[in-house]
Amino acid sequence: MLKMNASPQTASSLKLIQKWLSDHIAADGMQLKQSQKDNKIGNYVLAAPAVHIGLVPPNGVVDPAAGLRVPCLVIGAAESDSDAEETRITLQITAIVYDPGTQDGPASLVPNFDGYLTLINLLDRVREWVMKEDGAAGCFSLEGGVKLTPYEEQPWPYWYGFLTFTVSGEPYPVTKYADVLR
Repeated sequence: MLKMNASPQTASSLKLIQKWLSDHIAADGMQLKQSQKDNKIGNYVLAAPAVHIGLVPPNGVVDPAAGLRVPCLVIGAAESDSDAEETRITLQITAIVYDPGTQDGPASLVPNFDGYLTLINLLDRVREWVMKEDGAAGCFSLEGGVKLTPYEEQPWPYWYGFLTFTVSGEPYPVTKYADVLR
């Protein structure tokens, strides 16, 4: 398990969670469809989901040409709150998967819901990791449940959804002398 220093910052907390998710993906040997630069529907390879730090607003979409590798998880802090007792971070983990459907011949595309199922399976797997460890990255405790929300409108051939949940950890130092006072 990863250990966190006594004074976590939101960005360093997100980096710990990014590594934790990347390690779980690698351990599972997870492989999903990845579109190619030529944007040919039937042309894809299988790749492990990348894990990025950022925040995709609910129902917002990311331009794949912007350098974000899909399939991916994007981890962001929707809210962060700290007091003398603990630090709480409300996390939003957005999943983006690629699945245009099936191709029956050179000019015939049959859209289907396989991408939706891939999306839900990916989000369920991440939720399982969080629930099994009752938190994330070995240093954050889960507060409450984990909510899964698929987008109402899907930007074909990509499928989007996200998890939201709150974790807590050690408080930020209240003063510059907090380490001395412990």
